[in-house]
Formats: sequence, structure tokens, C-alpha cells
Amino acid sequence: LKPRSLVLPGISANFGFVAMGAASRLRWAALVATAALGLAEDVEVYFGVGCFWHVQHELVKAEREVLNRSDSELTAIVGYAGGIGKNSQGLVCYPPRSPWGDYQLKHAEVVHMSIPEDKVKAVAERYWSLFVGKNRVDVQDVGPEYRAVIGLPGGYSSRHLVQINAEQAGNVDQEFELREGQGGDPDTLGEALVWVMDTAKFPFYQGEIYHQFHDDMVEKYTAEYHALKDAFVEKCLILPTGCNGDQGEASAECKDMLNKPPDAGESNTGSSSSGPFGSAGGSGQFAWQQQQQQQQQQQAQATTTTKPAAVEALQRLGGSSTGSAWHQCSQLCLGSEPAPCPAFSTHSETLEHPPSC
Repeated sequence: LKPRSLVLPGISANFGFVAMGAASRLRWAALVATAALGLAEDVEVYFGVGCFWHVQHELVKAEREVLNRSDSELTAIVGYAGGIGKNSQGLVCYPPRSPWGDYQLKHAEVVHMSIPEDKVKAVAERYWSLFVGKNRVDVQDVGPEYRAVIGLPGGYSSRHLVQINAEQAGNVDQEFELREGQGGDPDTLGEALVWVMDTAKFPFYQGEIYHQFHDDMVEKYTAEYHALKDAFVEKCLILPTGCNGDQGEASAECKDMLNKPPDAGESNTGSSSSGPFGSAGGSGQFAWQQQQQQQQQQQAQATTTTKPAAVEALQRLGGSSTGSAWHQCSQLCLGSEPAPCPAFSTHSETLEHPPSC
């Protein structure tokens, strides 16, 4: 084993279990044991391998065919992950259309999904089938934004990595190394390599609405597939990001979700009949928490917010003073310029956070 890189037994018949150090053997045994538990909760993951337009289309097919989901239950949306922070506006945007230096963030194009734990292997099989030899389909797309990545809770230490790795067998032409990503990692073109990211350290950022359910550069998809974008918008499953070309307002219906968060006793895992950002299940906390943060921001304009109170409020929403809650705040200000979150900007010095949020 290379330091912090993973080539698990399963595809290489001559991989010697005894060749692993004692610590590695114990770690492997622990991963196998926890993977065998078969818990039925949903796992929030993201996958990347080239342009996200093609990847989203293929993972929507996987949701329909492998998970037997109806259109109202689909969760695959495009976005960005695995880079280093946010741009000067507190956003993560499509680099070619961003005037705010997003290329320097080195995020990868990815597709986020919510998958039942007992179906991780089946979806992983579809992911590995997206590779052509060592490469992605769209070899003309070059750069770190097109690198191969897998994002999991716990990242390189996730028990699901064992299951995902096992599905290489029979689905790839050669073994891929799974290596722990450090953020802003280089392109994988020409290498049998996939970066593994911890979703807590490298969260998913929703991509612009105009990128959702888009034709690939080569393949053209059906009108039915394209219509999913409007359906997701109507149901508040995707929201304007505030990025260039995506600065619209959230609908009144979406804003009304502020008053309809999941009940305190409702589980945030398991299958959801309303898709990934509905009122229950999967990543259902995303939409209502983001909307609730916008309401907090509006209220903060009329009141003085101290550091302890503001940080506590963000932590209650599942974020932190430097974590995903700040990103959600900046996304939901929806094109407010030059500072996406003017209320928090007012207290940026107190909150020890950049003026952009």
C-alpha cells in the first residue's frame, strides 16, 4: 500500500493479504466488518469523471434502473466539489463564466446523489462503467475540474469504499488506485486513479441551474430528460446559485419552505418520496435549511448579532462558522451584489469571516 492510497484486494488475484502491515490488516478487517453491517440508511455521495453533463445523465439512468426510482424520487444533480474553498463572492461557480477566480479553486465537476446503503455497490458498478480504459469518455476535456473523484462521508476511511472498490471487478479494464484527496488535486487523465474525498471536509456545492439535465457535448438527450430541470426548480430541489448567469430569485413557494422544515423527530435518512431536497429523507435538510438561513439573514439586518449568537444559530442548522452553512448563506442571497450576504457582511469583523459572507 502506498501511504494513504488504497488498492484493495478483489480485482488483483495475486494481491497478498499477508503483504499488508499489521496496522493495514487491522484497518482492512475493520472496513470489511462495518461494510458487512448492511444498514439501510441513505448515503450522501458525489461522483466525478469528466464533464458532469454526461455523468448526470448516466446516474439518472442508474437511479431509475438500479434504484427503481420514479422521476419524483430522483436525486442526481450537478455541481462542484473537492476544491479549496469559495471565490471572492463566497460562491463556487462554473469557472469559464465566473469573473471571480473560480479556476484557482480547482473544484471538480461532480454529480451528487442520495443512495440507500444497501445499494451503494450497485450504483458503484454504474460509476466504474463510465470509464474507457484509464480515461473518461470526454478526453478532450482537460484539467483538474474533470478529474475522477468519489465523495463519501468519512472519505478514505468510509466503510463504503470497500464496496465501491469491489465493483471494479468486471467493470474496468485495469485496477484503479483509490487515493485520498487533499483538495484541488490534479487531473487524472491518463492515470488509473480516482481521488477519494471526505464530504465533510470537501462538501458538494450545487451547480448553476442552466447546467442541470443538460445535453452532453456529443450526445443529445430527450425532451423528457430536459424537462426534469423545470420539475426540480418547481419543487425547490435546485435553487439559483447567485453565480454569473444564475442570479434569479427563488420562487415564493420555495421561500415558504422556511416555515415547513422537517419535524424535529423526523429522520434525515432513508428514502424520500419528494427527491433529494424535499421535506424528508436523503439530503432533505439542504433546501429548507438554506431558505431558513436566508430568513435569518433578513432578520439580522434589523438587529445586532453578536458572535456567539450568530455562530450558535449556524451550528443549529448543521453548519459552523467556517463550514457549509456559510456557503448555503451565500448561495441563498441570490445575486445580491457585491456582497452575497449583506447582513452577515455587517458583522463580518465580529464573526471573523470575509466580507463576502
